[in-house]
Amino acid sequence: MISDDGKCNVFARMRPLPDEDPKLGTTAAGASSAHALVDIAPDHVMCSDGRGEPRDFTYPRAVIPGPMNQEQTYATMMMPELIQKFLFEGQHCTLVAYGQTGSGKTHTMFGAGMEEDESGLGLLPRAMLTALEQMEALRQAGTHKFVFSATAIELYGIEVFDLLNEKAQVQISAFSGRGFDFEQCQEMVISSQSDVQNLLRILFTERTSRGTKMNDRSSRAHCIATLNLTRVTEEAGKKMCYRSSFSFADLCGSERTSKTAATKTSATGGEGIGINYDLSLLHFAVEQAVQQQGKSNSKKLERADGILSKVLKTALDGESLTNLVVCCSQEARNGGETFFTLKWGEDMSRLRLRKQAQQGKDLEKELERIGKEIKEEEGAIKKLEASPSGKQNKFYAKRTMRVAQLRTQREFMSSLM
Repeated sequence: MISDDGKCNVFARMRPLPDEDPKLGTTAAGASSAHALVDIAPDHVMCSDGRGEPRDFTYPRAVIPGPMNQEQTYATMMMPELIQKFLFEGQHCTLVAYGQTGSGKTHTMFGAGMEEDESGLGLLPRAMLTALEQMEALRQAGTHKFVFSATAIELYGIEVFDLLNEKAQVQISAFSGRGFDFEQCQEMVISSQSDVQNLLRILFTERTSRGTKMNDRSSRAHCIATLNLTRVTEEAGKKMCYRSSFSFADLCGSERTSKTAATKTSATGGEGIGINYDLSLLHFAVEQAVQQQGKSNSKKLERADGILSKVLKTALDGESLTNLVVCCSQEARNGGETFFTLKWGEDMSRLRLRKQAQQGKDLEKELERIGKEIKEEEGAIKKLEASPSGKQNKFYAKRTMRVAQLRTQREFMSSLM
């Protein structure tokens, strides 16, 4: 959803305080040092970084208190409304979870598995189940046809890996107009609850994670799961096609080595330094995007230094409907990190979004166009193979990537004829 002022919606979710946790440490008197650092209300959070007067952050669209369960969180974050935009208006959507390590980002985004019950499901699986239910109702009515699929990648250091293809490494191509394209990633067709469960299982088992003093299962790679939708409906006697995507970005948490008990030379310590650097570049990209809003050259912003800013470019440039959830610790020892998290959420709340509802495309003409483009690209590939540089030519990988993407797109769209 776009807020009333046309800017990014930001929600603040507070992690519940633990009753007792040996990792938190104790005071001299032996009592737990964990206590509420922030003053929480439905529409604001007051927080101090421990060095100055508390600051009142009033930008959140809603503040989600610790006791609120996953189902209530899904509704409070207006996810059903965002799913409607994705399904029926052809809107590209992005949801980002950001916060300190151990603050509940992965729990919020993905939740628990589906083996026992659905109460612990996070935003992604709930969105998928909502979409499946609504698509099935329209299929039964005979008014729409759909192809619904998912991709999942992780960003580890400066490399990108396909979680649905045994963590095969993939490459990022140049900006294509809808974001940075990837070498053809494995797509999983989502048609049932068991497919949702299978995707969750892969996300939990394949994503890189390690235990630290702050988090028993700390994510060491940013994870982005993207839902892709092709919808066909009949309008004025023609089959019209709409394509949209919905990305769920669960970012690694910022961390201090002094709190995670990692050293700079250890695996977790080195990863933590890299994670903090990635997030710093993303902060800079957000500041850039806010400064460039409304300027004629805003679409030409270069963010080549940060892989996160490349992947999230459409969100930063306002080309997708973007929601952000900042996950915050309430523990006194984490005051500085919580303050910084809320400050970054404030920066994101200044991003302006543009409504980009798509116009439907004639399905037959679109298939013809794709077929023609495939032939053109294959002709260009043959010329490159015959050139002195051959497959080493810098355009070879990009063109082969494009052909693979077009073939997958044609296959999905042909199934809807």
